[in-house]
Amino acid sequence: MQNPNSLTFYCLLIALLIPSNVSQAQSGLNNSNESKIVGYWVMPDAAALLEIYPVSLKDNDGAAVEISRGNSSEHHYEIRIIAIRDNLFTSADGNHKVGEQRVDLHNPDEKLQGRSLQGLVIGTGFKATRDTLKGGKLYDPGSGNQYKAELMLTEDNLLQVRGYLGISLFGRTLYWHQAESFRQRLEKMFTIIEKPNL
Repeated sequence: MQNPNSLTFYCLLIALLIPSNVSQAQSGLNNSNESKIVGYWVMPDAAALLEIYPVSLKDNDGAAVEISRGNSSEHHYEIRIIAIRDNLFTSADGNHKVGEQRVDLHNPDEKLQGRSLQGLVIGTGFKATRDTLKGGKLYDPGSGNQYKAELMLTEDNLLQVRGYLGISLFGRTLYWHQAESFRQRLEKMFTIIEKPNL
């Protein structure tokens, strides 16, 4: 079982990693469900802070097509890791040397196993519908596997992430947390530290 003090530290750390301008960045977009998916998200175990962002398509000559937020057909979406909770290996990682930088060691391509996880693009090729992103692929650095995936905004503003091999019936579902909401909930939880007698 994980040390509670370590869990407290890691939760506080991930809250500090969330950019202070997250809420401004998300509120600057329009109010469609599609736009609410664009922005910053935290994995369920708080291991990483992710960003979903639009990427322009390219024309036949390879030139970038200008992104227009009003027309989602002009671009697709990618997902990248912008911060991780444990940038260095810890004793919880087993056979890895404590203090070494965490890298993409499970990648099936040996040439890529030394690349950093921070800044790594893990999702590509997603297209937007009214309340989902679909048609893309999601890479899991923890296993080295790549999955087809669909992302859907829930009614309580979680992001349901469904990854699967083959057909969607056989897969796994995770729920990512909207970063600003996650930060606020952590800050509220940690107010107990300021009031130890409660």
